[in-house]
Amino acid sequence: MRILAVNGSPRGAQGNTEVLLQAFLKGAVASGAEADTVYLKDKAKSYACFYGRRIS
Repeated sequence: MRILAVNGSPRGAQGNTEVLLQAFLKGAVASGAEADTVYLKDKAKSYACFYGRRIS
């Protein structure tokens, strides 16, 4: 089985979402799954995540 984990946190790999995601993936890999992670922060700018902040 292959698992694609999608992290939509604006903090990417430094946030709490990553901690939970890695714990889940660790269990999945231990059960024999292959896992990949995609960070939406690196794929596209979401201006909604930065509402009220100045974006350069």
